Amino acid sequence: MKVLQVIPSMARSYGGPSVALAQTQEIFQDLGIESVVVTTRDTREGALTWESSERLRLFERQWPFFYFFSRPLDIWLNENIRNFDIVHIHSLFSFPALVAGRYARKYQIPYLIEPFGTMDEFCMKRHWIRKKFYFEMLERKSLNGAKYVRAVSLSEKEELSRFKLRSKCVVIPLGVRIIPDQRVLKSGVGSSEKSNVKKILYLSRIDPKKGLKLLLGAINLLAKKRQDFKLVIAGGGRASYVERIKKEAMSLGISNQIAFVGEVGGDYKKKLLEDADIFVLPSYRENFGIAVAEALEAGCSVIVSREVAIAREIKEASAGLVISLEVRSIYEALDELLNNDQLRIQMAIRAKKMVGEKFDLDKNTRELAGIYETMRK
Repeated sequence: MKVLQVIPSMARSYGGPSVALAQTQEIFQDLGIESVVVTTRDTREGALTWESSERLRLFERQWPFFYFFSRPLDIWLNENIRNFDIVHIHSLFSFPALVAGRYARKYQIPYLIEPFGTMDEFCMKRHWIRKKFYFEMLERKSLNGAKYVRAVSLSEKEELSRFKLRSKCVVIPLGVRIIPDQRVLKSGVGSSEKSNVKKILYLSRIDPKKGLKLLLGAINLLAKKRQDFKLVIAGGGRASYVERIKKEAMSLGISNQIAFVGEVGGDYKKKLLEDADIFVLPSYRENFGIAVAEALEAGCSVIVSREVAIAREIKEASAGLVISLEVRSIYEALDELLNNDQLRIQMAIRAKKMVGEKFDLDKNTRELAGIYETMRK
């Protein structure tokens, strides 16, 4: 089976969609699925999450850059889309997604769309007049023409139900690759084996959506009570906003409690997760939260906002703390976990069980492959 994956960008700075697709490519190969990724490239975005000369097609982007427009990609899709059995479109409100759907319908290639949070209420409110017009004129037709729409969480499926689409919606979560022999349970110490300082890790894009200003406010309260912690902020973002967050930390007088390490990946990212005692993501909206699943698998105690889509599963499994988007709520959760080693150990045990049951990437990718097979019939 040949599957064409169409995504606006595979840059690491693009966040969740590119990370998720990169993680599944090796699994597809193991399953005997020939999966080829086509995407646009702007060198200003930085490093890619995945590179393969054989299974990755990069097309230079032209103006308007924010729309991921690429005339060469348009031409390639028109000439080559018929060589594939299935088309999987990742994300919406972009040129690659629009033309992929159009050519798939033109040449009668079955396709699946994965909105990846672009249709949730938080995202739709941004430039809502323009988005509503664009959606009704273009995206609704593309979505209704899809064989399936994939939601990556129950929360996202509920968001999608508002649009009353004709296509069938299936929930197939994302996840992490689980290697049982390497799953080390933390005894609540992380880096604390060598010192009394516990590490709190924020690992995500540095973006207003992620609630970093709230987190800084909570760290400010925490620093007035105790000094036995360090916040590590890992992730890239617009230079102007990163600078604004750093200035905010300086103005609060908490710069000494924070380490900004920039965009991370590979072994360094793995080490940050292994060293962390607590992982925190007070996001205003996450339609899944891959970094959260990675933290759960790594044995971190997690603190997430209710707006993180898998917060429901975390709360039901008692695998972490779910907070409201308030400085005080974040502060109290951090203080509670810093004070209670035993609670962090118990959460880590429950988290690993939950990840194995619900967020095993190999298992979930096999389920997706089953949907591909259904689409061919």
